[in-house]
Parts: sequence; structure tokens; C-alpha cells
Amino acid sequence: MIEITNVSQLTDVTKPDIYQYKNIKHSNTIYTYDIEVSSLFHYSGKWQVFDYTKPFEFWSDNVIDKRSCVYISMFGINDNVYYFRTFSLIKDILEKISNPKIKKYIYIFNLSYEYQFLRMVLSDYTITDMIASAPRKPISFYIKELNIEFRCAYKLTMLSLARAGEKYTDVKKATGDLYYNKARSPLTKLTPQELYYCEMDIIVLYYIIVHFRKEYKSVARIPLTQTGEIRRDIKQRVDYYYIKKQQSLVSDVKIRENEIQAFSGGLTHGNYIYTGHVLTPDKYGDYIYSSDLDSAYPSQCLNELPIDKWHLIDESEIKNYKLTHCLMYVVNFYNIESKYYNHYIAISKCIDYKKAYVDNGRVVKCGYCQMVLTDIDFELIKQSYNIQDIEILEVYANKRGYLDKRIINYILDLWHDKSTLKGIEKDYDYFMKQKGRLNGIYGCMVTNVLKQNTLWNNKTHDWEIIHKTDEQFIINKLNESKNSYSTLFPYSAGLYLVARNRRVLWENIIKHDVDVVYYDTDSIKSIGKIDYTEFNKKVYSEHVKMCNKLGINPDRLKAVDSFGNVHNIGFFEQEEKNTAKEFCTLGAKKYCYRTLDNKLHLTVSGVKKSSVTDLHDNIYNFKDGAIFGYNQTNEEDKHENEKLTHYYNDEQEPFDFVDIDGNTYHCTDTHGVILQPTIYSLGYTDLLELAEKEYIC
Repeated sequence: MIEITNVSQLTDVTKPDIYQYKNIKHSNTIYTYDIEVSSLFHYSGKWQVFDYTKPFEFWSDNVIDKRSCVYISMFGINDNVYYFRTFSLIKDILEKISNPKIKKYIYIFNLSYEYQFLRMVLSDYTITDMIASAPRKPISFYIKELNIEFRCAYKLTMLSLARAGEKYTDVKKATGDLYYNKARSPLTKLTPQELYYCEMDIIVLYYIIVHFRKEYKSVARIPLTQTGEIRRDIKQRVDYYYIKKQQSLVSDVKIRENEIQAFSGGLTHGNYIYTGHVLTPDKYGDYIYSSDLDSAYPSQCLNELPIDKWHLIDESEIKNYKLTHCLMYVVNFYNIESKYYNHYIAISKCIDYKKAYVDNGRVVKCGYCQMVLTDIDFELIKQSYNIQDIEILEVYANKRGYLDKRIINYILDLWHDKSTLKGIEKDYDYFMKQKGRLNGIYGCMVTNVLKQNTLWNNKTHDWEIIHKTDEQFIINKLNESKNSYSTLFPYSAGLYLVARNRRVLWENIIKHDVDVVYYDTDSIKSIGKIDYTEFNKKVYSEHVKMCNKLGINPDRLKAVDSFGNVHNIGFFEQEEKNTAKEFCTLGAKKYCYRTLDNKLHLTVSGVKKSSVTDLHDNIYNFKDGAIFGYNQTNEEDKHENEKLTHYYNDEQEPFDFVDIDGNTYHCTDTHGVILQPTIYSLGYTDLLELAEKEYIC
């Protein structure tokens, strides 16, 4: 790694490597960028690093000003790494490498973090083609004057840098060599070990992009996201006429709004009669067994889904359409009450409601609620609740049918690779790639273009959000979809794929209602084993029917792994390794269990699994009010499990601080991100009474 203090010292040692793509010249050189930052807090009269010995209440109860300071930047040109201590030098570097005739690409592993700092030097340029998942979360953007595009490598891999390095390269990220909680400034002397850490972040990122460049032949052709990878694969398997057909199925404004309202994700919840209780064989008669659906969402792609456009029908026509069409209802329910201990309706999916009793977000009973539902959800609700009255306001119909044979064959190819290669070390990379692609098909099918409503305003140099109810915005987005070659499925197919999977899960849940303790999208945990033999036979029969209709060999529905185990797509399989002799849940994405090998495991959304150590090997500590957080010690090796909160400064004022070498540094960074250790307090909500829906304007 070479230190530079001015841009004249930067040498692009690579030979020009140009790739012609879409009538534009693109550089095939891999450019990368990374920074390291100090987070500082003002307490006891001076700027200091976070003091772990102080209790959480000290940080939450006091008004503590926060600042950040960039103390080193690294810029990579292929595997050549340059570093500099003056952040603003990046602007000179961008101008030096820019070429109006050759488009260049710079990869940052976590662009949403670095972009907040880059705002300090990009205000003189025009930023266009901003793709962002939300404010402060850019995926890519283009600098018009420089002909340079920045891209986020995290969105491409969806893994940490260390994990992505392990998956895609033979080099390893340096870990533990740079302790973050130190007051470093651009004047601070960094040790060889710390500099090596900084260098390897760039080297690992470079080789990750090398992997993708090799696969896609050029940097320009590398997709921005995992879903983008799948889209390219599908486009290679279909033709022009297939894509034009999908474009013609894009819904109009009202239908799309109904589809979005009807869309709901996987079922995730705990049985409320067991919430907060530790379940053991002594108390409940058996172990807690776990069963998983084999490739749940891909399996549903093999069944009939909506393949046409929605059209309004009269209520009297419902019976005639049921056999051949999918239906979507706008409906009012009056005086409903659940028949089971597990509850189906999510209060968040109710357009309106009154007098609702809610179990951790799920409706137990309700005086009135209005919903938009698929016919699948409509039937499951009627099956699961006692209902005094139902008022159907609107009904839409859409012809049922199978996905294109080429798509189904692609899904079966991916599933077969994932199933047969599992456990084979030499094929691990390919196994992970095929598994990722298989899961990514779901992402393609449920992409909601109306979520792409975050823009960058070059006049204000800030984020701008277009409200999703803006009718012209919706019209524009839908029109874009009607002309986009990325429109590969109707949104209705994704809507029904998830609904079909909910039905699979829910019908098995209510069949064993009192024994089911927890479920999540494609898995069920129960007291005692559940026999899925008849269910699996039904799944196989439905899939064989599809194969016969489309001329696909039914043998493709089975695969044998490296251990000789036979797998069937869409079957429930027992996960013996997750059998628990102790289990406790506090609701969705919050549970803890001890397996038969006596190891305690933790699953809490937003908390690292390794934080199970905070329970001190006692599942009874997993309870309302339990704290997962930082250890109250300033020892460097005691903070692996900590949870960090991001604080953004958009108008950071200049400040002076003393770094670890005793240098007083005057920091003039105007933008920044402060990472502050925090805690997670475990909790759950008991049955809650809601009088009526609150509308926030």
C-alpha cells in the first residue's frame, strides 16, 4: 500500500482495458474506495471515544453531542492500493481518473455509509441515475461531469465483507487488527498492522469484483444487485415475445394499489399461549421439533399462478370463476373472533378497523375490519375465524396457469444444483451461487417498483422522497415497467406465490394448533413431531400434474445429496439437528432454544446470534426486559456482539479533539456518520385492545 499526499503521486499502472457495451466505451479496470472514521462524543468537557464502562443510561439520559472524523482513505486501482490522510484528496483523484469518452466504475463495499462523507466533495457535480432503496441508502449513482459511476458491493453480495471474501475469493479480510474505538485523526501514526487491515479491505473488495467481472465479461455488465443477476439469467432463457407479454400484464393504478394492499409476506409468529414460557419435555411431554419446507417459494412457482390481467367481475359470477381464475377481494368483516390459539390476520394489513384485540400484531377478534385479499387469504380467514357478517365490495378475476416452461426448468435446474451439491466442499462456491439464484427468483417476482421513490436533488444536495400515493408518480412508474426489459413476471404472480405458501404453512399450523409453538415463513416448531406424509404426497401429486401438462420429466422433482439423502422440492422435512429440549419465544423473530447437544441458540432480529452469551447459558434469562448489549469494559476484545446505532450529521460543525498520539486536530468535516454502541431490550406485547385505526397525515 502506497501513501500519497497529492494527486500527482497517483499512478494508474494498468494498461487501458476497454469494453464496448451498449455503444459506450467502458473501463474494465476495477476501482475501489474505502475510508476509516473515528466516532467521538462530547462528555466530561472534551471530545472522547465511547466509554464502555458507563451504563447505557449515561448515554441515553444525557444530551451528548456527536462528531465523526475521517482519518484515512484508501483508493484501489485493480490490486494497487493507495492511501491518503486528507479526505478531500478523493475529489482530485476522481478528476484525474475521469475520461469523458470512457465510463469508469468505482466500487464501495457499503456505499450507504461512505456516501454520507462523499457528499462533502460531490456538491460541485451533477449526480444522476441515483438508485436508492431508501434515503441514505444508495445502490448506485452517476457523476455526469466525470463520467464515473459508483456502485455498492454489499447490495451485490448481501454479505459482510469478510463473508463475501470467503465466498468469492481466496483472500481473507483482516479482522481484529483495527480497533475502532480509538480517537484517531489524520495526524495519528498508524501501525503496520492497522495499515494492513485498511489495505486488505480494498484487496478483498477488488477480488470480489474480479470474480463477478470474470463471470460477466466486463465490469459494466455486472448487475447492481443479487436480483439483477437473476434477471440476466432469465433474460437469456426467454425471448422478446415473452418479455413483451409480461410488459402487457402490468396493472393500472387502481389494480396495483389493490395488489400492494393484498400483498403480505411470510407468516411469522408464536403461539400466544406459550409466549414467555420455557417449554421442556418435563412440562409439556415432548421435545420441540423443527420442520422446514424444502425451497418453499421456488416450490410454489411450480403451481398455478395468475397469468393474465385482473378484471372486475360481479359478485354473482364468483362461483363460475373459482375453478379457472384467481380472485382478489375488497371486503369488510364484522364481529370476527379467532377459532385457534394461532392467529392469521395481521392488523397492519387492515385498511380500517374498530375494536380490535391484537396478539403481537395478529388479530384475535375485531368488531370490524376492511381488507384487500387474495381468494387464498379470504378462504383461510373464513376457516380460522367465527364471522358474523361479510360484505364483499369488489371482486377481481385473473386467469390461472403455470409459469413459462423455460422458467420452471430454470427453477428446477437451480434447485437440483442446490440439493445435490450441498456438503461438497470443492463445489461450495457454486452451491452458494445456485442457492442465491434460486432464492432470488422470489425477489424478481415481488419487486414493487413503487418503492423506488427515493431521489437525489442536485439543487438542495439532499434526499427527496416522492410520496407513494402520488398518482402521477405511480403512473410514471407503471409506464416504465410497461417498457422495461426487467419486467419478467406480473406482480400478481409474486402476490399469489406468497399467498400459496402462507396456505401451506397455515393449514399445517391449525391442524396441530395446540402443539405448534412457533412458525416462520417456511418452518414450524412443535411439541412432538408432526407427520407430514399425507401433505408431502399431495405436493408431489400437484407437481407431477404440472410436469405432465408441460412435458417435464417428473424425476426432476427429486434430488439426491452427497450423503445419499433424497430431497423433494416443496416437502416438509424434519430438522433433527434443531430438536430442542428447551424452547422459549417472545413473538416473531424472538426465540431461544437449547439443542440436544446442550448448546443454547438465539434468534432475535437485529441481534447477533453470538449474543446468546449474554444469557449466561440460562434460557430462563430470555424474558421480557432481558438486555443484549455491550460489555461494560474498555478491553478491546470484549465487544464482538455489540449492536451499533448510526447517527447522521448533515451540518457538522468544526471541532478540536486530541487523538491517541496527543495531537490536537481541528476537524472540518461537514458530513459524517457516528457509530454508537447500544443495547437491545427484549420485550413482548400482551393482548392489546385497539379502538380504531389511527391515521397519521
